[in-house]
Amino acid sequence: VKSQIRHILPHGLNEPNHRLRVGLACVISAVAEWDCPESWPELLPFLIESLKSTNKSLIHGSIRVLTEIVRDLDDRQLPYVLPLLLPEMYRLMVSNEFNLRIRTRAIGVFTLLVSLVHDINEHDRILSVGYILPYLSHYCEAFKRFLIAPDSSLMTDTGCRIETIRALTLLFKSFPKLMQQNAAELLQSVWTCLTSNTENYVATVVYKHGEMDASVDSDGETLSFECLIYSLFEFVQVLMDLSMYKNSVKSSMEELCYYLILCMQITEEEFDSWSKNVSRYVEDESDDSFSHSVRLSALELLMSITSEFKKEAGIGLWKAV
Repeated sequence: VKSQIRHILPHGLNEPNHRLRVGLACVISAVAEWDCPESWPELLPFLIESLKSTNKSLIHGSIRVLTEIVRDLDDRQLPYVLPLLLPEMYRLMVSNEFNLRIRTRAIGVFTLLVSLVHDINEHDRILSVGYILPYLSHYCEAFKRFLIAPDSSLMTDTGCRIETIRALTLLFKSFPKLMQQNAAELLQSVWTCLTSNTENYVATVVYKHGEMDASVDSDGETLSFECLIYSLFEFVQVLMDLSMYKNSVKSSMEELCYYLILCMQITEEEFDSWSKNVSRYVEDESDDSFSHSVRLSALELLMSITSEFKKEAGIGLWKAV
C-alpha cells in the first residue's frame, strides 16, 4: 500500500489549485524524509525531470519538494544530483517565463546545494571545487543583475534580493578564493543594494514616507526591507571575517558608517511608545530582550567595525555625524 501511495503522490504536483498543490508538496516532503532514497529512489529523478516540464504548476510543486529534500542529500547522491540540478536552478532563476516566487525558490535550492558542497569542502576541497566551479560565473552574473535591477523591471523584488544576498554570503564564506574573480563587480552590486535599500528603509519604516515593500511568501516568511537589511549586514560581517576581503570593508568605511547611523534611528512608533512609557524602553533595550531590530543590528555591526578598524571607523563616524 505504501508503495502505491508513493507512486501516486508525485503525479498530483501538477494540481492547478495552489493550496492543494502546496499541501501535497508538504505531504511528499514529510514522507520523503523517512523513505527517500532507500524506499523511494524514483522520487528525485521524477522531481528533476519535472523541472523541464512546460506545466508551471508541476514546476512549482516540484521545486517546493526539492527545497525540503535537498538538504538531506548525502555524499553518494551529490555527484548525480548536482550536474542535473544546478543548470535547472539557473534556468528557472533567469527565465522571465516564471514568476518571482519560483525564481526566488530556485535561488534558495542553489544555496542549499552550495551548503552541501561546502560540507564536502572541509574534507575534499578538490572535489567540492569541481562541483561548483563550472556554474559559478553564470550564477554570479545573474546575482549582479538581481541586486541592482529596479522592482519595476519585474526581474527582482525584496524577496529575491534576500535570497540572493544569502547565497552570496554563503559563497564568499565557503569559497572565498573562487569568488575573487567575480568579487569586484559583485561587491559593487551589493553596495548599490545596501545604499538604495537603506534609504528606502529609512524613508518607509523610520519616517513612514511612502508604502512599505513588505509581503509574506507561501511559507509565511516576511519579505521586507528589515529582512533584507539584516541579510546585508550579515554579508558585511562575513567580509570582515575574511582576510582577503577585509580591506573592501575598510575602503568603504566612511560611507558604511553613515548608512549604519541612518539605520540606528528610532522609528516614530518607538519614539511615541518610549516617550509615554520609559519602562517599555528599558525592556526593549535590555540585553535579555527577545526583540531584535534593524537598529540593534546596525549597532552590533558598527561595534564590530570600530573594534576591527579603530582609526578608520573613528574618522568615518566623525564625518558621518
